[in-house]
Amino acid sequence: MFRVLASSALVFSPPQILSDGCDHPALTWFAREWRKDAAKSLDLLSLTWTFQTPSSDGSLSSHPSRFTFCTNGSGSWRVSQDTGETGKHAISYLDHVVTPEYAWKLTPYWLVLLDPEALSPPGHPIHEHGQKALTNALLLTRGGIGNFATHAIHSCVFDESTARWSIICTAATNSVAFGGTWDGALQRGFVESIAFTRGPEEGHSFLFEDWTFASSIDRWVAHRVRFVGPTKQELYSITFQDASLVSPEAFDASLRVPDFDAVDAHRGRLMSLVSSTDLRVLPSISSIRTEDGIKVLTQDELDAMSYRARHRFRQMGWSVSGAMIAAVLFARFRFHKSDR
Repeated sequence: MFRVLASSALVFSPPQILSDGCDHPALTWFAREWRKDAAKSLDLLSLTWTFQTPSSDGSLSSHPSRFTFCTNGSGSWRVSQDTGETGKHAISYLDHVVTPEYAWKLTPYWLVLLDPEALSPPGHPIHEHGQKALTNALLLTRGGIGNFATHAIHSCVFDESTARWSIICTAATNSVAFGGTWDGALQRGFVESIAFTRGPEEGHSFLFEDWTFASSIDRWVAHRVRFVGPTKQELYSITFQDASLVSPEAFDASLRVPDFDAVDAHRGRLMSLVSSTDLRVLPSISSIRTEDGIKVLTQDELDAMSYRARHRFRQMGWSVSGAMIAAVLFARFRFHKSDR
């Protein structure tokens, strides 16, 4: 499966250009795009796409996940995922926020506060979500140029008769080949494929379809990007949905730490939130919504509650942990009471 190859902290380091024979405008354009800071090229741009994987019969899933990603290009970002899950207690969304000062993770039922500088605790790979979103955003808006900061442009070819170009980029352990076309009137290229020619993903490719100009953000976007295996079987697809420019004030509002019954910029009023756990401190502190209001639990109280909850969940064949169990049990209690 494709691995994220850009910097895990969304920090840019200019790539190298080893070939000195790239003198066609198409190759000059590619080199100029290659030098751009990946995250800053998406500064205050909100981008939405769907992510689909094939089902067992090879058809695409009928309920794809929907992602919205926005970054300021300076270390702060938010990824909001609509999971497509339905049902009374479904985790219908999963949001992640990272800033230099704080980080958090939100579902309809629980909130987790995290330290952006610390290693992610088990079950909370928060930086991974941001990096994957940045990777997909760069695929849609820049044809993946910027996703290979550890690579160097090694060789390039332009075919005058077909206006097609091919550029090979290399790193210590792998190589990729970009292929595309040149539009002389627009004075820009369009990526059609990225083939992994050496390394763990060898034989896999990204294929780009239907580049379209999005006037709302004044740039070109690929309507769909497909990731295929060596036999061209589709492993997943990313489909562009929407894009807009975001004001600094709106972006800052989207980063604010949620609270019980607060209004979140993306999710509205958080009426179903029942658990908030702060993992920035040891021992961790958890706040749980009860019939008597918000109750702050000590670690011992939470452990006792989790033990009882785990026993109950294991009887149902489930495996969940910590405050997440407490949140679900409180949510079940609350919603069952409202059903009566």
